[in-house]
Amino acid sequence: MIMLYNQESSEQLGAINDEDFQFLQTSLEEESVEDDTYYIDEATIELLRGSGASESLLGMLSRAVGGSGGCEVQWREAGE
Repeated sequence: MIMLYNQESSEQLGAINDEDFQFLQTSLEEESVEDDTYYIDEATIELLRGSGASESLLGMLSRAVGGSGGCEVQWREAGE
């Protein structure tokens, strides 16, 4: 299981299953092998929606972005 966090505030956004995490990895660009963040904004959410993202993942990311315009979402394996 993977936990998502708002990198700036360290707020825990919630847990996603391995399938949703794999979807993020294949849908979004990582800058390096060690990269553990994704920049998420409304355009990214719409891209993910069009690619078939789960409603639970989309809801979590939408709540993270809120009215801020965008945010860095960090992922960690549960228990780290």
